[in-house]
Amino acid sequence: MKNVHSILHPTDFSRCADKAFQAACALARDRNAQLVVLHVLKPVTLAGQWIAFEVFERDVFESLASLRKREPDLRIETMVRKGDPARGILSLARELSSDLIVMGAGRSAGHEAVDSKVTAEVMLRSPCPVMAVRIPHVEWRSGRARAPLTPAT
Repeated sequence: MKNVHSILHPTDFSRCADKAFQAACALARDRNAQLVVLHVLKPVTLAGQWIAFEVFERDVFESLASLRKREPDLRIETMVRKGDPARGILSLARELSSDLIVMGAGRSAGHEAVDSKVTAEVMLRSPCPVMAVRIPHVEWRSGRARAPLTPAT
């Protein structure tokens, strides 16, 4: 892998994103790289009405601040964008000339279709390498962990 100076970690605050955050922090520490943690606020509808982004912004900023506190020795910058998650991630990766994107690749409760779709789109269109991190051996639809499948003998 070429020199990595800037790592972008998009997060939706799911368990899978947390594993990706841990991996991004380890890489940033090993490479002495800056880590940019991004959350993209999507438009939300409730009973057919659009809800303002600001309703959720305070919680997002608090969650991002708690991630920074977990790794006080790293250079971590946090950012919030509004709109389509994949477009927001790709746009920021280009703006920052990111060397690497580290993101979750699994599914989390309530986000089954979204997480996989966003990760796939980022991987297809990214201007830099993408490291997709997943939690192995978890059945996301039921929300319960299960034993790994063993090959038939």
